[in-house]
Amino acid sequence: MAGRLATGFGLNIPQFEIAYVPPGLADLHPEGRDLGSGPVFASRVAPNANEIVFLEATRVPRDVRRDVIAFDWWIRNGDRSLTAKGGNPNLLWDAGNSELVVIDHNLAFDQDFDADAFLATHIFQAEFPALRADLVLMAEYAARMKATLELWDHAWRSVPDEWLFHDDEQTVSTDFDPTASAALLARCHTEDLWRLP
Repeated sequence: MAGRLATGFGLNIPQFEIAYVPPGLADLHPEGRDLGSGPVFASRVAPNANEIVFLEATRVPRDVRRDVIAFDWWIRNGDRSLTAKGGNPNLLWDAGNSELVVIDHNLAFDQDFDADAFLATHIFQAEFPALRADLVLMAEYAARMKATLELWDHAWRSVPDEWLFHDDEQTVSTDFDPTASAALLARCHTEDLWRLP
């Protein structure tokens, strides 16, 4: 879901699809056994890109830094932390092309999202105060979010049923609530979008 929204929002995401892994193929490779079979998230490799380090963050163009933190704030993705003490940014940096590659939205739509921790540890935390102080910029982001939100229904229909359950028998549901997540994203229609706790 978050990958489709990120692409629609204009973030540089490696091309991805939902692929199908037959059971026999998964058994042939040690990593395949851990991942299992059935529908899987398949992403292209980002060649020449490595995990971004703290000192490279300022090399990322300012508009891209703002895009990433605004998007993560909107979807409540608290999994892009990096400070001088370390972290896990889930971002790649292609130094040869001076290009940021956005990966991994595992904590998107987090019901336990901690806004204070987000603002203290997000790799691009320094961009947030200026973003919130600029009424025009906030309105532009809200408009982009509204346009991106139009992708929600199509993205949700493409989610395989298997991903909605913890078990192969489909008896134990995941805790993902599409209605609550859509309501969370609908904050882009209100001033609550930028409200701090």
